[in-house]
This record gives sequence, C-alpha cells and structure tokens, in this order.
Amino acid sequence: LIGEWLIADQARATADTDAPLRHTSLRYFNVVGSADPSVYDTSPHNLFPIVFEKLIAGETPRINGDDYDTPDGTNVRDYVHVGDIAAAHVAAAQRLIAGEPIE
Repeated sequence: LIGEWLIADQARATADTDAPLRHTSLRYFNVVGSADPSVYDTSPHNLFPIVFEKLIAGETPRINGDDYDTPDGTNVRDYVHVGDIAAAHVAAAQRLIAGEPIE
C-alpha cells in the first residue's frame, strides 16, 4: 500500500508538468495455475500439490485457521489464475500506452 501511495503522490506532483507520471498498480494474491502445461512449478511446497497429495492419499488436507466467521470456521480464500494475471497486465499496459484512464 505504501508503494501505491508513493506512486499516486508522484503522479499528482507531476500531473501539470510536461512529463506527467502515468501509472497503475495491480495487486493480487493467491495466484495459481500455469498458462502452458509444459511450464509449471513442481515444488512440493505450493498449496495445490500439497492439497492434491493429501486427497490422493485419502487424507484430509490441513487447513490453517479455525476461528473465522464462516460456517466451518476456516478463512475464505480466492484464487486467480496466472493467465488472468497476465491478461490484466497486458490490458493495463495497453490502456497506459493509449493514454486511457485506469481506475
């Protein structure tokens, strides 16, 4: 967040100059997947390999946290596919190049 504030402050400071700062900030968490089946991370420390290993073994995957305000007490998690992240970066860059506002 501090980085976003600094960039926004710099953009305001340069808005009325000959070279205004054009910027965008993309924030995302829990990125999963691979855009190409031949390029993937086989690390046993990633969430999905850990979960699938437990499920294949007939075991219950460990879920950290049990005091959240949800029916089972676990946290709600959202995941975004790496291909969607790549598309968002391309779209943001295209809008910056075209001089279009990004909200």
